Amino acid sequence: MKYSIYFAIALILLINTQLSGQITFQKTYGGILQDYGNDVKQTTDGGYIIGGSTKSFGSGNFDMYLIKTNAFGEIIWTKVYGSASDERIKSIIQTADGGYAFTGFNDYDTYVTKTNANGVVQWIKDFGFTSGSGGNSIQQTSDGGFIVTGSTVLSGSNYDVNLIKLDSVGNLQWNRSYGGTFADISTCVRPTRDKGFIIAGSYTRGYLNYDMYLIKTDSLGDTLWTKSYGGGNHDLGYSVIQTDDGHFILAGSSLSFGSAPICLTMVDSLGMIIWSKSYVGSALNNPSSETISIERTNDGCYVVFAEYLASDDLYLIKIDSMGNTLWTKHYGGINLEYMGSGQQTNDGGFILTGTTISFGAGAYDVYLIKTDSMGG
Repeated sequence: MKYSIYFAIALILLINTQLSGQITFQKTYGGILQDYGNDVKQTTDGGYIIGGSTKSFGSGNFDMYLIKTNAFGEIIWTKVYGSASDERIKSIIQTADGGYAFTGFNDYDTYVTKTNANGVVQWIKDFGFTSGSGGNSIQQTSDGGFIVTGSTVLSGSNYDVNLIKLDSVGNLQWNRSYGGTFADISTCVRPTRDKGFIIAGSYTRGYLNYDMYLIKTDSLGDTLWTKSYGGGNHDLGYSVIQTDDGHFILAGSSLSFGSAPICLTMVDSLGMIIWSKSYVGSALNNPSSETISIERTNDGCYVVFAEYLASDDLYLIKIDSMGNTLWTKHYGGINLEYMGSGQQTNDGGFILTGTTISFGAGAYDVYLIKTDSMGG
């Protein structure tokens, strides 16, 4: 009887802990060389899948690095994919069949891989025609296929935003390009409620003079509208999300409007600005390698994942639906940390991945942080 009571108390405490978002931890993964965490998703079993790159393990240069953990960040398995080329995962999703799909680059060609639930490769596609920044974002579409965005080289440093639609086994269905005269980069794509797509990125007005960039397409990738946002300085778009009322929030970095470079802009369904706000964060300058992302929370608010300028830490900003700051948190040690991505978890907390120099086994290690619902 005594043991049954103890077990019941422990079970109640565990359930209450999970419901209140109190499962928290910090973990590092990697070897003695450079290992990066670029994207993380919670999986249907309550654990996490991390996509990144590794020099510590694999075939030579950077290889694609996949880490599957349980709910407490303990490793279940790891996989490394690659050759002597430079290969990195930029974006990963769990697919409807319980497996995983990820995109990145293979010597800067867009590279898409589909695995089963254990990380065993089912198919690989290498789209050499999209040499540029590679694949930066992947989503599964309602037909079981995939949408991927990156950039495609036209000539020299002139490249356009690229959008690729694949079927469920990786066959190319269509390929679209968008942009102007100079370098245009996309970092995020999301399906929209009208069965089209919204793309966030950066549009070049001149040599290394960027504006934040949104492209709205229909279901076949044909352009419905494009908009650029910014001032006379360096303004970069990184992530976009559709709101419940059909608007969009673009997360970016702006040096045109003071010394607070994180910038959020809400626009209506046609791309017209509703409000724009800036927040102290990181002075990002490379839209193909840095990250600011935004995700919706289960209370109708939003959370921004970025880097904190003052201490080079990972950074969370919780905002309400009008962009007002509710709270901020930052995480890291005495050295540099780089944000990869994050999302809200089923228990109301948040999961973040990135790269740490402060902790771990090597020069750079994959960094995984689980917080409670207040970022603690």
